[in-house]
Parts: sequence; C-alpha cells; structure tokens
Amino acid sequence: MLHFFTPFVKPQIGAVYDLTPGQIKTFGDPSKPFLSFDRFVEIVQWYRDVHFAPDNVPGFREEIGAVYQVWTHSAMSTYHRHIFPNELTGPLKLSFEIPSLESSAWFPLHVKLFDDEGLYFAHEQKLVIERKVGERFMLTSWRKVPNLRNYLLSQVAQEEVAA
Repeated sequence: MLHFFTPFVKPQIGAVYDLTPGQIKTFGDPSKPFLSFDRFVEIVQWYRDVHFAPDNVPGFREEIGAVYQVWTHSAMSTYHRHIFPNELTGPLKLSFEIPSLESSAWFPLHVKLFDDEGLYFAHEQKLVIERKVGERFMLTSWRKVPNLRNYLLSQVAQEEVAA
C-alpha cells in the first residue's frame, strides 16, 4: 500500500493511549465503512477531555470549571489515510504532546492517531486559558494556573532532554 504523506516519526514524549478496534468502532457511523473526518476530531476531543487532561494535569478534575477553563483558540487537522474499523486487527495509538511553550497566552497540543504502518490523523491545537476572577472567567496566561503550569513546563523540559 502506498501512502503519500511525510514520513511519520512516532512520538517520544507525552501520553500515548492504546485504542482497541472496539473503542474505534464506538466512534464510527454505521452508514459508512470508514471513520469520517469529524469522527477523528471527536476521538481527539473525547480522549483529551476524559483521559489525557485528568490523567496528567494534577488537580484537573477539581479545578476545571471552578478555577480555570480551557478553550480551543484554533485547530488544524490533517487526514492521512482511512481507518476501516471492521478491518482493524490490532490497537491504534493516540498520542498527546506539548511540543513547546513559546507563548504565555496559549499553549500547543499535538495529537496523532497511528499504528505501526504510519499516521492516520494529526490534530494541532492552540489552547487558551480563562481563570476565574471573582464571579467571572477572564482570559489569562497558562502560567497563572500552578498545576497546569507545572505540568506544561515538565513536558517541555522532557522534550529538551530527549532532543
């Protein structure tokens, strides 16, 4: 099978989740034999909010919505090849990486869905933070939320050591 996309390098740092064929099928549409673009985005959003953030950012479950909120400022998705859920024989990997922290106003999150043969889907987000001040949420720097700041800085430090 030929794939016309840039060579895929498996993520070295960050969180990686194994998704079984059954888990992938739950996001499918019975009227389509393959996973459509919007379903890839749903996988990214669901795993980000339900697994990645709570599993990795200390205090996330207690603080989200009470101390701060996270919003997607912008996103870019790239669809590399189809997934036919009924033809999957093994798990796929879903990775989350914080590649850099060049701005205090936002931070990047790169998500990739792949297997041993290469990349299916890539999703890059710019995320912004609103912190609760009094009774309102106001746009702020990720640096002003201690648990989030410490996690983000630890990820970039690991990236720099790995490089």
